[in-house]
Amino acid sequence: MGYITIMSNAEKQDWYQTIKAAVLASGMSQQEISQKAKINKSVMSRFMSGERMPSFKNTEKLADALGLILRKTKGGKR
Repeated sequence: MGYITIMSNAEKQDWYQTIKAAVLASGMSQQEISQKAKINKSVMSRFMSGERMPSFKNTEKLADALGLILRKTKGGKR
């Protein structure tokens, strides 16, 4: 199982690159992941473009859908 780090507010601008890499590595489409995570496809698209940052709840859903584990970081929330 892979790992994803929840970043501090200053690092959130790079979050979409992390999740985008995980999506590409998964071999699943955005639609498949959004269905598996039970997140609206248009919301998923906004996450992927960096237009919108996910809530912690949606981050947990995405991590589960991608088979990732959330972990605490120094200065991060979890």
